[in-house]
This record gives sequence, C-alpha cells and structure tokens, in this order.
Amino acid sequence: MQASIAANWSSAAVAWEIGVAHQGQGYAQEAARAVVDWLIGHGVTTIEASIHPDHDASARVAAACDLAPTADLDDGEVVWRREIRS
Repeated sequence: MQASIAANWSSAAVAWEIGVAHQGQGYAQEAARAVVDWLIGHGVTTIEASIHPDHDASARVAAACDLAPTADLDDGEVVWRREIRS
C-alpha cells in the first residue's frame, strides 16, 4: 500500500500491490480500505488511483474503496477518483 499525499493534505494518490500467492484473499481490499479511511479521517478530500483498463482485480479494489472510474487517463491508465463532500 502506498499513498502520496499533497502538501496541503487536500488530495492523495493511492496504489497497492500484492504477491501472487496472496491474491484473491481480500488482503488488498482490506489494506486499501484502511488507508483510504485513514486519509479521509485526516482531512483528505480527493483520493485517486490509476488503474490499467484491463486489470479487473485492481478495479475491484478501487470500487471497494468507493472510487469510481473517470474519463481521465494517466499514462494509459484510467484514473479512479473519490471526492469527499463535507
């Protein structure tokens, strides 16, 4: 799990990776949700992840964090985003 947080804490980009032997067991979703919840709890209002359009497992992880795909692309990857409104 990784989070790159803006200097003013308004936004963050998240990413995850899990070893092949541990895929499909829910670890990535659990870790990603925990990090996203922590970020939101600390005032981050926009969270993004860039996901290859053919990577269904990562799309499921992003969806589990309530991120949604956008029309934006980042080096050929779809930008998924969640914006928290107060």
